[in-house]
Amino acid sequence: MSREIILRGKVSEGFGEGGKYVTRNPYLKYFIKELGAEPYPGTLNVSVEYGFEEIASECLPTKVEFGPGVGALLVWRGEILAEERAVSNVLILRPLLSRHSPNVIEAVSPANLRESLGLRNGSVVTLKLVCGDADD
Repeated sequence: MSREIILRGKVSEGFGEGGKYVTRNPYLKYFIKELGAEPYPGTLNVSVEYGFEEIASECLPTKVEFGPGVGALLVWRGEILAEERAVSNVLILRPLLSRHSPNVIEAVSPANLRESLGLRNGSVVTLKLVCGDADD
């Protein structure tokens, strides 16, 4: 049985780099496999109350390693909700090589999350993260 945690956060401005990573291999191949579709060429940055290490200690992510010089990701399956709208085909992630502060996590989806959920910087969102099983 899957466990999930709920986080609330605010949409924040990124560095404009997410799209270049999402659309390049090996990331692109991974995202297509996990999402079942090509991802929107960008990420949604969300500032949450806790750092990613604390989140990972409470809700086990999948660690995806792409090899030397490429980096790794902590990944949770999830859902994003804003007011009365939701997008459920989402991967919530934290690149381990990131210039963001530890409390910024990113979301990748086939949908343009800003448009689908009517978001702008400062919008409040709810994130549902599905926790991994230590026995997996």
